[in-house]
Amino acid sequence: MFKVSFQPYSRSFSIPLKTAHGIWSVRAGIIVALMDEQGRVGLGEIAPLPWFGSETMEAATRFLTELGGVIEDWRTVPDSLPCCQFAFEMAAPVFKAEDDSKGLERQKDLRTLFAGLLPTGASALTQWKVLYESGVRSFKWKIGTGEIADELDLFKQLCKSLPHDALLRLDANGGLSLAGARQWLEECDRQHCVEFLEQPLGIEQFDDLLSLSHNFRTLLALDESIATYTQLEECYARGWRDVFVIKPAIAGYPSRLKKFCAQHSIDRVFSSVFESPVGFQNALQVANLIGSDRALGFGTARHLEGMEPVGNIEICEKDPIEFLVKFWGAIASNHHLFLRNPNAPATHVLSPVPAPYPSPQISTQITINIPTSGTTHQPKFATHTLNTLSNSVHATQHHFQTQRINCLCVLPLHHVSGLMQHLRSHLTQGQLLIWDWKKLENGDLPDVQLETMYLSLVPTQLQKLIHRPELQRFKAILIGGAPPWNSLLQRARTQNLPIALTYGMTETASQIATLTPDEFRSGNNSVGSVGKPLPHVSIEIRDDRGILCKPGETGNISIYATSRMLGYFPNLDRDSSFQPDDLGYLDNDGYLHIVGRSSDKIITGGENVYPSEIEATIRSIAPVQDLCVIGVDDETWGQVIVAVYVGDSLLDINLDQALSESLPTFKHPKHWIRVVAIPRNALGKIDRPSLLQLIQTR
Repeated sequence: MFKVSFQPYSRSFSIPLKTAHGIWSVRAGIIVALMDEQGRVGLGEIAPLPWFGSETMEAATRFLTELGGVIEDWRTVPDSLPCCQFAFEMAAPVFKAEDDSKGLERQKDLRTLFAGLLPTGASALTQWKVLYESGVRSFKWKIGTGEIADELDLFKQLCKSLPHDALLRLDANGGLSLAGARQWLEECDRQHCVEFLEQPLGIEQFDDLLSLSHNFRTLLALDESIATYTQLEECYARGWRDVFVIKPAIAGYPSRLKKFCAQHSIDRVFSSVFESPVGFQNALQVANLIGSDRALGFGTARHLEGMEPVGNIEICEKDPIEFLVKFWGAIASNHHLFLRNPNAPATHVLSPVPAPYPSPQISTQITINIPTSGTTHQPKFATHTLNTLSNSVHATQHHFQTQRINCLCVLPLHHVSGLMQHLRSHLTQGQLLIWDWKKLENGDLPDVQLETMYLSLVPTQLQKLIHRPELQRFKAILIGGAPPWNSLLQRARTQNLPIALTYGMTETASQIATLTPDEFRSGNNSVGSVGKPLPHVSIEIRDDRGILCKPGETGNISIYATSRMLGYFPNLDRDSSFQPDDLGYLDNDGYLHIVGRSSDKIITGGENVYPSEIEATIRSIAPVQDLCVIGVDDETWGQVIVAVYVGDSLLDINLDQALSESLPTFKHPKHWIRVVAIPRNALGKIDRPSLLQLIQTR
């Protein structure tokens, strides 16, 4: 049984596509999400091309609506809906690329082997140079849209200008006559650069196509003729042995396609149907899985990029798969996104949705605006793009030296900590599993291979779970959001937990430094650190005068990262670095150590005190369940140190004597307040305004 959610989208091409079928100017499709009973979530896209033989948008929408939000078995989609078949299998949590050591490198290679799509007409004579300089070596040029004599003349000029390492694909979209096809093939046979001529005749002229393939040296390729899997089988059975252009997104179930290609050694090219990023990722996954010796026909970006976003969309959604289809649907429809906390009080929600960006420097980029309020009640938005978020994902992938990232997510998707777990899974072809925190806290774990999963927690969550032996099975447990205390880490190390201490924030698309589980377990020079910066990050430590600190010297942290936000909405930040409110230092081995937050600093009697140091010391001597040290205004001292804790009374402990062994007297709390619970937000961070209000009432 699978829960089904879907979201239609529609967007205009930045460059309308001129084909033998007419002008194509709008791409419409549907984002689909499936969730199984274990909470595993997958995404797919229905991207119909009815003139190629797929179902229509109306037929796909009708099918989805009639499902009523559930489907027993994704393999029951009828053959009359090949785009739906593709979307459902790609969204089904069971579909994953084979795990092999060369898979990641092969995927990287495929991305550099995209064929570039040239504009029709004379502009192709200059546009190929731009693509060539970017690394493209295979070019696709649409023909059959003008007078044959004019096109042949341009073709000869194009062939003459192309370098010897360039290949040219001609695509007629079935728009030539038999005489015209022969005329084109005669000229193609004279040129050195033609890779193949694609679909010169209509699909009803298969016998003529087969005859042409035998009578000319230039290879022919079937495209429209094999749009669906049934057509592919039929054309192969009738003797076609030249090139097959396969569009995974309209070819039906990928597993069936994979089996066919394994059984028959066909000359194949994989091609796009101008999908959104979801369908593009899915189709590329299929191409990577099945493999091909020819460049991919996925060079469609320039037709979909460059258009100014049409407006803003707010996403305020508790249901995770509803959130995901709306998230990707907004991107596919070329809108700026604003993520909202569905549990936030109405007074903290900006309404209406902010107006479009006034700056022309940002207006042509789709932005993803992620809420961040730290420990305050004042929400603001960190402005990201898919590029900044993707840079973080690929850096994490490299840092952990893994092909795929599978995430067990118990954190909210509207927050960067949950959103990045989805993106890590989606962009690395991994698995996302949405799980309720309360179920995890009660020891209810999903029936999956935990050894393949990454779990992200804040320290207070780890404290509640640390007695559970199942934690040892995870591939890695990322701990961030707040500084963990030494006693908690020591217990985790004693239990051999795969802890990965992380440091990051919404403004940098989550982690920028991470201590790997092996480094955490071994201790050595990494003790007390949050690890080395990830490969997309450079970190500098500077003192209050802006002078670069030496290793071991504490100062203000400056972050340079390709995952850095563009700024806080609606303003762009033109500074190349980001300075968080954190103090730290880099040791001699390049590991980052966080000392505390500058704004949390307590100035008492003229002395500077950082709460994290006091909290760590208290936890080492007192059996507290939760703790927060905070400064409260005082007429005599400026501020006094107050320790708020959850747990048994500490009256029986000589706290001053115990603390004196580690801390000078001015760092001792002057007041100890016992509470039932310390106010925290959904991510486990201290809600300081609420805490101060609680203290004032005592």
